[in-house]
Amino acid sequence: MGAAAGGQNPLGSYRGGNGGVAGFQGSSGDAGGGGAATVITTADATIVAGGAGGAGGAGGSGQYEPTLGRVPYSTFSARTDTVSTDGQEGITVATVCNNAPYPGCDGGGGGAGGGATGGAQGDVQFGSESSNEWYGYGGYPGQNSTGGLAGLSAAFAALALAFVIVWRRRRPVRSGRVDGSKAMPDIG
Repeated sequence: MGAAAGGQNPLGSYRGGNGGVAGFQGSSGDAGGGGAATVITTADATIVAGGAGGAGGAGGSGQYEPTLGRVPYSTFSARTDTVSTDGQEGITVATVCNNAPYPGCDGGGGGAGGGATGGAQGDVQFGSESSNEWYGYGGYPGQNSTGGLAGLSAAFAALALAFVIVWRRRRPVRSGRVDGSKAMPDIG
């Protein structure tokens, strides 16, 4: 199985990092990929709204609260491996769990958001309270930039989007006669 892909930007940079892959034991979760930055370029400036980090992968199929994957961070922290506008790739937990005994090698770390400087990957941790499994932390967002334009703010604002799915059951209307002149009540 592959990692959750980070967001892409048509400029070819400012990409989100891929999420870390879950471990090979149990039914753990892959981590989320980071979001690409939104970028506006003009003749005089480049304005960047950093992409969000991806969520961490849960250990132990997510059935134990202490090892649920953690949400992404809401403040910027730069990636530590290189200087780039791309978000750092999430940690694939098998690279750090050292073949832990079953059921240890679990959730991956979240990918980071792209930005003026790419964000840092989410960490992976072993065990919490009585649980003995690896689980992932979310990644950091990419850095914002005003491009030096007066009146703009590079502050982060955490936003939450909610999607509501409405299911509607349709009941067939049936005609009482072949010519359809008298309909029967809905059945179903």
